[in-house]
Amino acid sequence: MVSARVSKAPASWSLNVDAREGANRSVIDTLLDRYPPRVVPSSWKTTELGRAAALKRVEALMIRAPGSENFQRDAVRGAGMLLRWLNSFPGKSWQDRWNGSCVAEHGLGWVSIPEKWMDEQGVQSVRPTVLTHALIGLFVADLIRPDLRFVVQLHRSHYWRDWAAISRDPKGFERLEAAAGAETAQAMQGRTARWQISMLILSKGGGLSDITVGDCVELRQAELAVCSRGKTRYLFYKLLHDIGIFPPDAPPTLRFVTVYRGQSTVAELVDRFDIANADVRNLL
Repeated sequence: MVSARVSKAPASWSLNVDAREGANRSVIDTLLDRYPPRVVPSSWKTTELGRAAALKRVEALMIRAPGSENFQRDAVRGAGMLLRWLNSFPGKSWQDRWNGSCVAEHGLGWVSIPEKWMDEQGVQSVRPTVLTHALIGLFVADLIRPDLRFVVQLHRSHYWRDWAAISRDPKGFERLEAAAGAETAQAMQGRTARWQISMLILSKGGGLSDITVGDCVELRQAELAVCSRGKTRYLFYKLLHDIGIFPPDAPPTLRFVTVYRGQSTVAELVDRFDIANADVRNLL
C-alpha cells in the first residue's frame, strides 16, 4: 500500500497540505497571524555598550560558563578579537555592526571571515572552535541577537546550551526541567529541547515566559530550512505549553505544522506519467 505520513492536527485547525514544501501553509499562516513572533528591536541597552564594557560583560558571564579555566580564558580572548573585528564595521550598536558584517550569510563558514581580517591585521587568532564559543558569549551577553536561521546551523554544544540557561533564565529552565522530569531532561529529547529554547532566548531576547507560539513556529521553519527533522524536535514546544506560558487557546503541539513525506501517494506516482484518460487514471 502506498501512503504518506501526515501529522494529525487538532480539529480546530484546518489543513491545507503542500506536499512539495512539506508544510501546512495555511496552518502556519494562521498560527503566525494569531500568535505573532516577536520582532527583534533595532537597539537595546546592552547592544549599545562600548567595547570595553561589552568585553567586561562577556568576561563576567564567562565565569558561569561550563568548561575549564583555560577554555574560559581563551573564549574571553576570542570575544575580545570578535569585538575588535566587529568594531571595524559602521553602526551605533553591536547588532548594527553584526548585521553590517553580513557574516551570518556564510552559515557554518562564518568563522573564516573574522579569521581573514585578523590575519590581515596581523592579529594572532585562536582556534575556530574557541571563536565559535566566543561568538556564543556575545549572544549570551545579549550584545547580539542572531537570526534563527543562522544560529540553528551552529554546532550544538552543551557548553552554550547550559551557559544560556544559567545566565539568562535559570529559574525558567528549572521549571522546564521539572515539567520534563529527570529522565526526559537528561535524554536526547530533553537536551534537544533545552538547546532549542536556548536558541529562542538568544535570538529573541527575554526569558522563557516571553517566548510566543509564533517564535516556536519560526524556529521550526528555520530548522526545516536546514533539514533538522525528527519527532524529538517538538518536545520543546510541549514543555513550554505544559508550564503555561502560552495563551489557553494555543495548540498543544506543533507536530501538525510539518508534513513528513515517506512514499509518494498513488496520485503523485500517476502524475509522473502523461495519462489523459480519466477512467484509466482512476483504475490506477
